[in-house]
Amino acid sequence: MKKHYLLTFVGALLLSIIGHGFYLWKWTQGYLMVGFGDGLSQMLFFKQFILEHYQQGNWAYAENFGFGGGIFSQLNYYFSTNIFLIPWYIIFSILPIKTSVETWALLLIPMSIIKQIAIFYACFYFLNYFTKTHAAAFLGAVVYMFSPFFFKNQVLTDNLTDVLFWVPLLLIGVEQIIRRQSPIFFIISTALLLISNFYISYVVLIITGIYILLRLFLHITNNERQKKQQIKWYILGSLLSFGISCFSFIPAVISYLHNNRPAYEQSIPFYALNTELLLSESKTLWLPIFIVIFLLLRPLYQHRAFKLFAFISILGTVLYFSPFIGSLFNGFSAPNTRWTPIITLGYAGLTAITIENLNILHKKQWFYATITVTVIFLLTILLTNTHLNFLSIVALIWALISIGLFLTKKRTFLISSSIIIMVLVYSNFFQSNLYSHTELSTKEYLTSDKYMPTQDTSAFDYIKNHELNETVRTDWSNVFRENMASLMPINGFSLYSSISNGSIMDMYMRDLQIDTGRESLSRYRSLGDRTNLMAAFQSQFYMRHSTYKNIPYLYENVHTSKNFTLYENQKLLPAFRVVDSFYNEEALQLESTLAKEHALLQGAITDDGTTPLPTTNTIRPTSITLHNGKWKKDKLIVPRKNEGEILIQLPKIEKIETLYVQMTLSPIKRYKKFTLKINDYETSRRSNYAKYKTGFNDLTFAIPASDLVKIKLPSGKYHLTNLRIYGEDYRTLDAAYKAAKKADFTWDNADASGTVTAKKDDLLVTPIPYEPGWHITLNNEKVDAKKINYAFIGIPLQQGQNQITMHYAPPYWSIVWPISAVSLILLVALILWRKKSSAN
Repeated sequence: MKKHYLLTFVGALLLSIIGHGFYLWKWTQGYLMVGFGDGLSQMLFFKQFILEHYQQGNWAYAENFGFGGGIFSQLNYYFSTNIFLIPWYIIFSILPIKTSVETWALLLIPMSIIKQIAIFYACFYFLNYFTKTHAAAFLGAVVYMFSPFFFKNQVLTDNLTDVLFWVPLLLIGVEQIIRRQSPIFFIISTALLLISNFYISYVVLIITGIYILLRLFLHITNNERQKKQQIKWYILGSLLSFGISCFSFIPAVISYLHNNRPAYEQSIPFYALNTELLLSESKTLWLPIFIVIFLLLRPLYQHRAFKLFAFISILGTVLYFSPFIGSLFNGFSAPNTRWTPIITLGYAGLTAITIENLNILHKKQWFYATITVTVIFLLTILLTNTHLNFLSIVALIWALISIGLFLTKKRTFLISSSIIIMVLVYSNFFQSNLYSHTELSTKEYLTSDKYMPTQDTSAFDYIKNHELNETVRTDWSNVFRENMASLMPINGFSLYSSISNGSIMDMYMRDLQIDTGRESLSRYRSLGDRTNLMAAFQSQFYMRHSTYKNIPYLYENVHTSKNFTLYENQKLLPAFRVVDSFYNEEALQLESTLAKEHALLQGAITDDGTTPLPTTNTIRPTSITLHNGKWKKDKLIVPRKNEGEILIQLPKIEKIETLYVQMTLSPIKRYKKFTLKINDYETSRRSNYAKYKTGFNDLTFAIPASDLVKIKLPSGKYHLTNLRIYGEDYRTLDAAYKAAKKADFTWDNADASGTVTAKKDDLLVTPIPYEPGWHITLNNEKVDAKKINYAFIGIPLQQGQNQITMHYAPPYWSIVWPISAVSLILLVALILWRKKSSAN
């Protein structure tokens, strides 16, 4: 038995290493097994970011997570409680190893192989419930672990490959309940899933629920629990699992509900058939030719398990072409294929049961099935004018060779071996093909200043040596690497995370219309070169490459390094300040963004404010001229030759330092992104059909004052309306700076405190983002936080002295951790009770 386990492990390990052959080869050439986009911007970053904060004891909250945020709950989608990462966090916390992003890059392939072996074992033990031989289960697990879903997501977004592990693991628990075994495995595996990742839990639990329904009506053995008994344990087990996982799952879900991601507005068809599965390289699912052959072998349908996996395979393959189903598994957002592991598991089950029962098949049955599939395959190629690619050739060769192999006495061994070889060939070819479509990162890029400027330290040293206080921030973000500022010794304004504070995202896209240089979901960076906002949010420094021209007003060059020019402005409002003017948020919706900025400077924006709204200086153009384009009502049409240019001549401007240009702009039936230029300012906007289009088309841009405003757009059709220009002379900022009442307050990640003297009805403005989890006491009494300035915490003050303490814990922490503790005790009691019962 020990030899069997050893052979299984060694076999799986060797196959996994061979399966990673392409990336091992690319590693020797300086490439990394990680995508240039999200792989570098999120996956590597969050592993290091979470580890650093865990090692510092900041497990719940980080003030450098963008504007600040709850990392335990918001990063559950990534790795904060991921069971594949927790062991690494523990190891690096125990061993005297200094880690960096490069450390995680070195571990990319080893971590991938370890996870793939874990996926193999989950599938292997699941298939053992349906096969009599370990060899058959081994082969099925090999087919499963080399799913294209694994390699695609392991390169791009490796947190999603966990789905492949959890699906068979939970189904083992389901089978144990069905087969009159202990429900403990189901309870523990479900609890671990809910703890590890709330989003993956959503996908896996839907799959598990569908499987349970199938098994309620399709019996595999004659020794299965009655339906009522099964349902009882599913309910009790799920409740206990949920209770155990409460401490992680509930805060994560609360963070997701406060994410406020814009709805996916494009139409989602129910069905969209194509031939990519059989004839080309799908990025998440592969339909091998041998699976189609297996489905045509009628004698195998006498096995109930074969019927089960055939049903899963056929139904799953059909539904794979349904964008609606993809949307359902993605929370009714953009269609995705993160549910496809259940289809691959169906293929794995078919493979295992077929190989185990080859001896009951007649050679004619194999021959007819193979020839039928080959003919269908060739006809599909001819009828669809599909190019005969490498995989198609491999599939046809395998089909023909399999006929000869079936005639031998060692048919089971030889056909099994040929399937393994075919899977390994496909695996490495898929990696090669993915590489040709995905820009892989290189070791050289990872260690360069283009990724994270760890070598160019002089600018960061200057910042640390000249910061006015601990609350100031730096307006800087590496292009396309919004998260990198959080690993540098500064606090910034940038973040790229699928789950983040939704109020801040709304503030950027809707309320203050802060342009970030490119339109995108889940990201924010910079403050749009708007001096008022930078003063209100304590941006002492502004760092850009030396070629950048649109420098905000008041910011002066104080330092030049190898890569950056550093600008400084000390006219900042206090981070914690006392105000007595309150502007109504709803009333401000009809005002310009400049008026909203003035409200931020002069007081606070609240839902019940009554202070008269600020006035702004509207500049009326003397003339508007259009070059290379024409107007058709509110539609701007730019022909294909050159850029269209709108020239807006303004009257002579005096004492105006910055122009605020506002407009509503949306492309019409545009399939590519485009660049909008306003004088020296440029920003990128997405097409109508882009997956990550925000849907917010009201835009504001701040540019240095000029008598002429040039708006340039590439060829295409656009809706362009509500064009307004406002002038800013910064008198409001000057007055607010002089009148600001600084509060004596300190903020250190999850804790903030101070003593504030106030008049009646004053309010404390804080730079701390408003989100569930903050607990506030004022003069030893609990008080509620007030949401102000669109996304931040305000605290109503009492007349006189106010002693304030603020502490953050994950949402509902005081409720959920006791529930988890009690549930864990109940699980232990259940285990002991079942042991005692079985002993008797």
